[in-house]
Amino acid sequence: MGDPREPLEETRPAPTELGPDSVLISGESAQVVRNVLAKSAPGGERYRLLELLGRGAMGEVYLAVDTVLGREVAVKFASDPRRADLALRFLTEVQVTGGLDHPGVVRVHDFDVDREGRPFFTMKRIRGEPWSELLQKQSLQDRLEVFQRVAEAVAHAHSRGVLHRDLKPANVLVGEYGEVVVADWGLAKILDKAGGLPPGRQDGAGGSGPPAGGGEAPAGRSGGQGWPARRSVSRSRRGAPRRARPAPPR
Repeated sequence: MGDPREPLEETRPAPTELGPDSVLISGESAQVVRNVLAKSAPGGERYRLLELLGRGAMGEVYLAVDTVLGREVAVKFASDPRRADLALRFLTEVQVTGGLDHPGVVRVHDFDVDREGRPFFTMKRIRGEPWSELLQKQSLQDRLEVFQRVAEAVAHAHSRGVLHRDLKPANVLVGEYGEVVVADWGLAKILDKAGGLPPGRQDGAGGSGPPAGGGEAPAGRSGGQGWPARRSVSRSRRGAPRRARPAPPR
């Protein structure tokens, strides 16, 4: 019998883009680790962009593949980090979204800078549609269920001293598995315990004026399902996302 540590041929994982032997623990494991770390380092090529999901005043959202973990993610780039107001909004969105721990807030995976010095962060890719595109198809009961889930996510944010300030159906993503996610926190305001802004900090809009719409697509909007998959809404659109020519990182 062969070495029990060696995977059987029929159960051996398929090689990844890192190399033909990268899935094995072998004498070349050190080089494999270096390859992985290189992809994870700033300026690396860990995320391969597939298609643009949305573009707005504050940034661009792409569907991408994490080449290290082999999963699809949503990647959001800052539109113009040289502008202090937009850079502050982008940083606010990263900190707020990454700091809220609730099923109704999209999960942030990573925050980095590309080769051109443009900051970006990656989020869980959710197959779904904005609530604004589903309202006319839903029954009153379905609408109330989504509204309740949104209220729960917003209540969690308020308990952490965070105001969304741009809450609307277009910024709520309804996933194919019934998840309801509040997205686009770039205009959020972070309050201190007394109900005001922390010392030395401005809100995400760079002032106290009314928020302006961002226009980006919620994380993962691309070929998704209606609300929700467990109900009678048609599921004929299910399938792999459209594969477009990879767009260059910006």
